[in-house]
Amino acid sequence: MANYTIMVSPKYLLSSPSYKQFRLFLGNKNITDIIDFGERGFNGVKIETIVIKINNTHTNKKIHIFSVPKQKELIQDKKYIFDKSLPY
Repeated sequence: MANYTIMVSPKYLLSSPSYKQFRLFLGNKNITDIIDFGERGFNGVKIETIVIKINNTHTNKKIHIFSVPKQKELIQDKKYIFDKSLPY
């Protein structure tokens, strides 16, 4: 129903075999941004955390990636991020 959806998740969502079905679901969504917080997402939490932003109003083939710990950003093909061979 919303134009945008924001999801906070463990980073291993992008590579763990246990999240395969959910990655297939996300691969069909219009993800515009992934923010990687590393272990800096929440105080006292030692799991690497990411935020995924989905725009439900348009389609895109590129995803803006930003790493908070490294202070780096890049634009990546959506096909690469959600490749069925589980890229890291």
